[in-house]
Amino acid sequence: MKKLIALALVLVIALSLAACGGGGSSSSSSRAASSTPPASSSAPAQTPPSSTPQSTPETEPEAEAPASVEWPDNDYTAQVPQLPETIEILQAYEIQSQGNFTLDFVEQITYADGEAYAEELTGAGFTVEASAQIDNWYFTGDNGAGYKVRLLKNCLIIEKTQ
Repeated sequence: MKKLIALALVLVIALSLAACGGGGSSSSSSRAASSTPPASSSAPAQTPPSSTPQSTPETEPEAEAPASVEWPDNDYTAQVPQLPETIEILQAYEIQSQGNFTLDFVEQITYADGEAYAEELTGAGFTVEASAQIDNWYFTGDNGAGYKVRLLKNCLIIEKTQ
């Protein structure tokens, strides 16, 4: 039984790292293409946009960004300020066995966006610390109510510690 739980935790951690891991310079259009079902093989071939009007049905689905999720309302998110509208949420999920809630972002956020949100966390009663290396940064914080926060480039993790 312990081995199964350990294996499940390893899989959850690997999946969360894959979800939070950055692909470097991938654009939102390549992410949109990977998250939407492939077009039917009977659809006509697309021609370059210069010779095709922008409003044709064949070109619109590729131009759409991944759908973002609304700010969830739960015990975890009630502890932290809502993310600014410039940070879109791709998915939100709770891992009950680890006592945390994760919000994955559609796009990587900048250090400046992370720093601005860290200031909001401080205003909400969190003690926040920054860690920055050459190309990697994150913010961590905790409040007196028993919650910890980790803000990375691709996700926000809210953890209940008590």
